[in-house]
Amino acid sequence: MIQALCALAIGGNLVSIVVVSHHGFQETTNIVVTSLAVCDLAYSLTNCLYAMRSVLGRFDTPLSSTFSSYYVVYVFPWNQWSLACSVGHVTIIALERMLAVCFPFRVSTIVTARRMTAAVISVYICNLLMSIPLHLIFDFEWVASGQNASYAALSENQFYSDNSELMNFFLSVVFSNLALTLPLVVVFVCTSTTIVKITVNRRHIQMSLTAASCRRRDQKAVKSLLTVCVVFLVVVAPSSVYNVYAAVGPDSSVLSGEFKILVALVQGLLYQTSATVNFFIYLRTSSKFAGTYKALFCFGYNL
Repeated sequence: MIQALCALAIGGNLVSIVVVSHHGFQETTNIVVTSLAVCDLAYSLTNCLYAMRSVLGRFDTPLSSTFSSYYVVYVFPWNQWSLACSVGHVTIIALERMLAVCFPFRVSTIVTARRMTAAVISVYICNLLMSIPLHLIFDFEWVASGQNASYAALSENQFYSDNSELMNFFLSVVFSNLALTLPLVVVFVCTSTTIVKITVNRRHIQMSLTAASCRRRDQKAVKSLLTVCVVFLVVVAPSSVYNVYAAVGPDSSVLSGEFKILVALVQGLLYQTSATVNFFIYLRTSSKFAGTYKALFCFGYNL
């Protein structure tokens, strides 16, 4: 199933990048949406690579083991980095939507293209710094197999062996909560505030948004990015709950290995779902996106 989600995500995010880029980057939302699609594309590509190990295992077990080891050492840290960056981008979107609704006449001066670009770049840099320990956990060594062949087997990096307690604390408590749990809380607060504000004073907000942006929007377009935030909350919340439980709950040693594997599989499926659905949200809720998509990819359609 995750292979199908990866394929949909790769195609959908590539199309999203092309469609949104077609309108340029004068609008702040185009900057963050395009960058989010890039992060989701990177996450889906790295997930797709990991899924290849099962295919290789059908034909060559040592090659599959070597591929898995190389993936864990060289690719998996970037997989987690792209996931954390994707979460950070959704957080920016939630903040921007809240500002647009709560301060409609000032949002154009608060959220500028330069500030949005700086925020996006800071997400990449901060998560890159936080993910450095992921590059220092594993190494591999070549082991002879019983099939007159050798394969790369995972082994602990010496730096990790010497500092395992500190690194485990950082990754399980600091990185997982700063990169996922805290942004999820911010998205929840901002999205809830936005929904309440729209519900309480819908007509006034719609008129204000039109005046502030100096252009007309239909209701679906206004709610497009808000829908992205809501879906993100629904899909990613279970993983955050487990991360908090693992960080502050009982010793993880009481959890069976099978349970941890199951949790990892479910988390991967949920994260990949989040990286897949955004294209369909844009297509369904934004008439501007849908019109450009049809003009670019549907033969005989005029924008």
